Amino acid sequence: MDQTKLIAAYVEKIAGLPYSAGTAPRITLKKDGKIYITRKNADFGYFSGSDVCDVTNRLDQLDTVEAAALMKLRNQNAMILARTPFVGRYIDAGRPIGACMDDMAQVIGRRVPVVHRSVREIQRALETTNAVLLNGRYAVTCGRTLGEAFMALKVLERSAEINIKAKVLGGARHIGTLDCRMMRSQYLYRLKAKKEQDDDVEG
Repeated sequence: MDQTKLIAAYVEKIAGLPYSAGTAPRITLKKDGKIYITRKNADFGYFSGSDVCDVTNRLDQLDTVEAAALMKLRNQNAMILARTPFVGRYIDAGRPIGACMDDMAQVIGRRVPVVHRSVREIQRALETTNAVLLNGRYAVTCGRTLGEAFMALKVLERSAEINIKAKVLGGARHIGTLDCRMMRSQYLYRLKAKKEQDDDVEG
């Protein structure tokens, strides 16, 4: 599948979520040494191929900060920028999100930090987690594929919802550091094994 059709497929998935992904969600994809992003303010409900841009040669511009960070990441090839409802409350408060469910510990990691929107800060954060909150803006989720980035987006919103709703019961219990590391390591190992198996089948 070419990059335009692949991005369009995930635009449709994001548009079909049972909650808003924010006023201006975006997708970024690294493929064959190039970076593609959806146009700023593209309407995900009425998306077309012309809404996908190759920005490989203009990664120094203001609207490609996240794309420039993705280009520097070795193990990630896709990003989704979105502001879902419960995650948005953490962004407004400037507070990180801690893992209180196994899915987040595995798919994202122990903690989603809040950073400023700069290539360096985004890159550094995403070397140890699959999601980051950009101060006052939106969340960035990433993965080796758009499928992984999309999964991280859903897991992040669910984690934020649980954390917030648990406050009426005395607060969520976050998973310990060692347990998070173990869950994350096992999850990444399974992903690596699956990729190698898929590569063998394709070969």
